[in-house]
Amino acid sequence: IEYATSGYLGVAGSSPAAGRWFTPSEDLAGPQGAAVVGFHTWQSKFASDGGILGRTIRLNGAPVTIIGIGPRDLASATHPTLITDFWLSMSALPLVEAGTSRAGILQRRGDLLFDVRARLKDGVSVEQARATVNVVARRLAADHPDTDPGKGMAVIPSDEVVFHPGEPDRLIALAATALTAVVGLVLAIACSNLATLLLVRGTGRASEVSVRLAIGATRWQLIRHFLTESVLLSMFGAAAGIALAHWSIRYISAQIPFGSDVNTDYRVLVFAVLLSIVTGIAFGLAPALRSTRVNLVSALRGESGGSASFGRGWFSLKNALLAIQVIGSFLLIMSAAVLLRAMWSLQAQEPGFAVQGVALLGTNPRYAGYTDADARRVNQEILRRIQTIPGVQAIFATSGPAVGSSVGREIELEDIPMAQRQSVESAWASPGYFETLQIPLLSGRAFDERDLPDRPRVAIVNETMARQVFGSPNAVGRRFRYGGVQQSREEKVPVEIIGVVRDTSTLRFTTSPEALFYLPVAQAGVEVSTIGARTSSDATSLVQAMQREIRSVDPALPVFQARTMAQQLDREQFLYRRGMALLGGLGAVALLLAAVGLYSVVRFTVVKRAVELGIRLALGASGNQVVWLVVRDVSVLIGISISLGVLLSIGAIRVMKAVVAPAPGVIVDIRGADSITILAVALLMAISAGAAAYFPARRAAHTDPLVTIRSL
Repeated sequence: IEYATSGYLGVAGSSPAAGRWFTPSEDLAGPQGAAVVGFHTWQSKFASDGGILGRTIRLNGAPVTIIGIGPRDLASATHPTLITDFWLSMSALPLVEAGTSRAGILQRRGDLLFDVRARLKDGVSVEQARATVNVVARRLAADHPDTDPGKGMAVIPSDEVVFHPGEPDRLIALAATALTAVVGLVLAIACSNLATLLLVRGTGRASEVSVRLAIGATRWQLIRHFLTESVLLSMFGAAAGIALAHWSIRYISAQIPFGSDVNTDYRVLVFAVLLSIVTGIAFGLAPALRSTRVNLVSALRGESGGSASFGRGWFSLKNALLAIQVIGSFLLIMSAAVLLRAMWSLQAQEPGFAVQGVALLGTNPRYAGYTDADARRVNQEILRRIQTIPGVQAIFATSGPAVGSSVGREIELEDIPMAQRQSVESAWASPGYFETLQIPLLSGRAFDERDLPDRPRVAIVNETMARQVFGSPNAVGRRFRYGGVQQSREEKVPVEIIGVVRDTSTLRFTTSPEALFYLPVAQAGVEVSTIGARTSSDATSLVQAMQREIRSVDPALPVFQARTMAQQLDREQFLYRRGMALLGGLGAVALLLAAVGLYSVVRFTVVKRAVELGIRLALGASGNQVVWLVVRDVSVLIGISISLGVLLSIGAIRVMKAVVAPAPGVIVDIRGADSITILAVALLMAISAGAAAYFPARRAAHTDPLVTIRSL
């Protein structure tokens, strides 16, 4: 949901696909809000039904009237890849957010929730806009000295806006750089494979080249002919890749657990086509030059010396191309192995809470039209009914997901000066939370019915916070204040620690458990959105039983999520699993390309040495000797390439550690980078390369030498 004013589309330069946008009168508070449904949402969730215009629906339990369908080319203003389901008028905010802290935000000057966007008039510069806005800011500061002093206004051009500033932006940049490097490696392997195949094919076309030269063709004409073939080949590959990319993006978009607008961009497609042309020329040029350098007389006589040497020396083009393929494949497979080991270690982590037998259900009575008081009553009735389900051992209620969700807070200790502020995480829990999830209580007590809004504020901390912040494993009785970064010490909420619980894992690649404290739901002023229960039987059956109980209380109650804890944890690891699958797939492609390239080279070598090998067999050489003769040089090259791959992998991992280590919340010890993993990847590469070289050699060893000699 996004809240917008009547001038929003005018600034964006768009217009509704159907219906209308908000009017200036709808910017003012009124009894009922207006809504514009997003175009993507209209297609996916309303089946492109034009009859929804004028229909009244409920959002968060509040009635709003659909007045239009959003622009096709406008997905969201908050992030370029997210999808906005509904735009609501400003007048709808107090109605839709009723019962939450955001309901009165239009009357609180201290809140900074909204961004102002403007389109500059022709001829007006950004500096002039900044000067004008600064004048407005000074006037506001003079008119409202209690809230506005010191709060200036920043004018930022739209092309300089950062959607996720600070550390998230850095991590995204690191991930994008890593993915680009991986894709670049695959491209380099594919290109070297293409160059190898063209080199092999061109060397076998010495007679054709010599005939063309003999009848008057110039070498430059032949080079253009070879380059045309390589570019066409790369373009066919680009067309297949674009089709596969389009299908893959549609599949990935359907798997992402939140609304997103991920499509193939024409600029990316143009770049891919241009890159295919450039690589086709760049990696086809060397084979073209080599293939057109022939001894015309010898080639016309059919002598092997007429063709350009394929390169039996160590520093040949053939060996260089093969080495690039093997080293690049090793780096990719090593990266996939590191991520795989990291995923295995992640799954092997003890979460610190119960997983089996735990069911989760998301609901909020306020979205069905209940007032805050009635919503609390309905939640109590839901909890009471779930408690009576056979096999239920414990239940709880919380805000947000049951695990893995937290909010950063700034805390100050009562007995430490203000300069000693610290940032920690906070979550919410109700009576029964720690019992249901079987999180051990180390000291003090858990939340119970005493922790009501009119009672002294309390909190429970995990052992990491007790140790890091208070310097003792038992922090019961200590006091601190929590709040936002902009709040003064007096504005922050004072709480007393009543218990210390065992650390729980966030199930992410973190260096250590985070300092975390829990607040009782009743005192925190948050809405209950998740109900959890633990059973001695099957959690899936419990999920179904919980849904039946909610429907029996009120069929209009929404159900946001209904899943087991195991399913929730799988959802939390979605991006890690998809990243592992992507990297593993690219590694498999690289291995296949390297094997194909090596096979083609060895197969061509066998054909070129067919007479020699036939004579050796006729003179009494065994099949194994012939196989070893063919494989020997390739084996040495593969061994050297794998050794270089090992060294480059170790160096790349050290660079990765140095770059990622300063980022908080990211694992520093890359557990996949050990000797076992390196040896396993090296063994896989050696087996694959050995197989690619062995089969052509084995086929040559079983050739009848008489057939070969008769061809002399």
